[in-house]
Amino acid sequence: MIALLRQDRTLLSRVLGGNYDEQYLGKVVEQRPYMEPHASDSGVFEVTSYIDGVHRIVGYQKLREYGLFVVAMVDHETAFARSNSAALLGYLIGTGGTVLLTLAALATRVAIWTVFREYVTVKAMNTELKAAHEELADAHRALKRREEELVVLAETDPLCRIPNRRRFISVAETELARHRRHRRDFSIVVLDIDHFKAVNDTHGHNAGDAVLVGVTGVIRKRLREADTFARIGGEEFAIVLPETNGSGAFAVAESLRQAVADTLIDLDAGRSVTVTISIGIACLDERHRSVSDILNRADKALYNAKGNGRNRTVKGEECGLQI
Repeated sequence: MIALLRQDRTLLSRVLGGNYDEQYLGKVVEQRPYMEPHASDSGVFEVTSYIDGVHRIVGYQKLREYGLFVVAMVDHETAFARSNSAALLGYLIGTGGTVLLTLAALATRVAIWTVFREYVTVKAMNTELKAAHEELADAHRALKRREEELVVLAETDPLCRIPNRRRFISVAETELARHRRHRRDFSIVVLDIDHFKAVNDTHGHNAGDAVLVGVTGVIRKRLREADTFARIGGEEFAIVLPETNGSGAFAVAESLRQAVADTLIDLDAGRSVTVTISIGIACLDERHRSVSDILNRADKALYNAKGNGRNRTVKGEECGLQI
């Protein structure tokens, strides 16, 4: 019989009479002298197996670097079947020990090859698992980027490349809540391109798109980074002005109105056009404390601006908090 054990005495492999024996695999064998840390790396002794009760002559070899024991055994009856004489006993023990050590050496080579083969297999599996993990991480990052892109697309006007109404309302509500909590000035500006339908009717819808993009460019570069500028309708835009009271919002609106009026917007085929804008302003005050309320008042001020001749700015009444 040849057996392979771990340092903790667990039986890993057992070959009995040339046949692989799985019956006792995983069992923990009795403590033997050769298992002691100070015992020599190889040797021969006799023992009665606690597993099957057979008395055997045993040869062993320690594989310290792998934490294994290789044990080769021959049962006592077989070893002494031909003679009971002391001389033959000594001869058989010597010969048996040599054979057992030879078998142990062979088993050592087999054990080393097995361990090496398992090491290579585990290493290959680890490499494959690492590659699979990296692929999964890449896929997760790509999915995350795509999700962020979809969010941007859902909240961005495709023509003017600025926030749409959905994004504007979201930002306005967040900013308004902060300003209301700390009783800070907060204003919303609503503006509309004057006679925009006439531009489309006279020059075509491509020209109308060029005007929308041109007006967007003029206004966007004159706002602060903290301001939120959005297209909330066909030719209607809105601006959130944090930390800005009615007077400050009026000054900003007038500068934007004048800049648009002074800009020559290029159309296709060498054509160009100038347009004007009308603007309405509303602020956070003691009575109107929601985005909807402020927007409605800004729309009303815009309506008054357009009704009074267009190309002008109108500020809603009761604009501002009582500090």
